[in-house]
Amino acid sequence: MVPLNTTPNPGMLYNAIGASHFDPKDGYWYLGLLITLNTQRVLMRLALTERAGKVVVKTGTNDKPRELDLADEAQCRAFYDEIVEDIKRYFTAEPDFSETPSLRKIGFSSGS
Repeated sequence: MVPLNTTPNPGMLYNAIGASHFDPKDGYWYLGLLITLNTQRVLMRLALTERAGKVVVKTGTNDKPRELDLADEAQCRAFYDEIVEDIKRYFTAEPDFSETPSLRKIGFSSGS
């Protein structure tokens, strides 16, 4: 876990309380989940709030808020599965080099 409102301290291990922050502008609590596979890392942004007694969640930076009934196992499982699919998509996607010209695709030839 890492805070999203400040630069994380190198080597610091954050717990949920230390990595969370409340944004009074939108009323959401934010938490960053930093996931490392091999040498690649992905930062998953989670935002939570409560409206009319119901939990409202957002993932990422552009996700639309949606209600999540924590007592409904099927809803929770679908939400978790969506997070897993987002992470898989990140780690398996080919970068679009046309949108980021400073990045160059590296390729190797076997010489055959």
